[in-house]
Amino acid sequence: LVEGAPEPCDISDFVRARLQEKQPSEAGDAVVSANVGLANAAAATFLLKQREALLSQERMSEPKGAVQPALQRAIDTLLLKLLLETDEDDLRPTEVLERGVRCRVEDCEGFLRQRGRLDMLARLWKAHGHYDLVLNEWSSLLSEKRKDVRLSTTQ
Repeated sequence: LVEGAPEPCDISDFVRARLQEKQPSEAGDAVVSANVGLANAAAATFLLKQREALLSQERMSEPKGAVQPALQRAIDTLLLKLLLETDEDDLRPTEVLERGVRCRVEDCEGFLRQRGRLDMLARLWKAHGHYDLVLNEWSSLLSEKRKDVRLSTTQ
């Protein structure tokens, strides 16, 4: 940890602690939730703008060393996860995936499976050209659905 930096914790706990420091009487769940939403929206906006700046820089010249691709990968990974956690719909995560996502599948696969977002995992595979994995996953899902349907009709 960087000296003076707060310990890592859940964003809700962080916001609640800061609100209690500044306004102890106004640290209720609704206020915390609203502030967490604002923090997530600000972070997503910052990451989207940073992503665009890096992509523009890449189009205008060749990347400088290994730092820029690593930074792009980190931003895309964080951005995709943040948008899937906070957005009401899939519009912005889909846009990120369709505009040349730089995150690695293995950095997001566990997160996506844990949240049951196999649709986004399939889109990520597709963005990386892993069409065979997309087809295998959807085939597996369809065969599981058929088994579920058979079980429910025989009971």
